[in-house]
Amino acid sequence: MNAVRSACQNLQEEDGLSGRGCYSTIYLGAVFHLNRGDRLWTETNQLTELETEEGKTFFGVFAL
Repeated sequence: MNAVRSACQNLQEEDGLSGRGCYSTIYLGAVFHLNRGDRLWTETNQLTELETEEGKTFFGVFAL
C-alpha cells in the first residue's frame, strides 16, 4: 500500500478569514492479484469529516 497526504492550499478571504488551509485528503493506492469471486469494499469512519460535495470524494478500481 502507498499513501500520499495532500499539501495545504491558499484560501481566498471569506467571512473575514484569509490565509492557508489544509485538507485531510489522502490518496491511497495498491496493486492486488484478485481471483474470481474476490470482492472489494470500503469502510468509512468519522463520517462528519467526509467531504460530501460533488467531485470531492472518489473510489476507483483499474484492471492492469
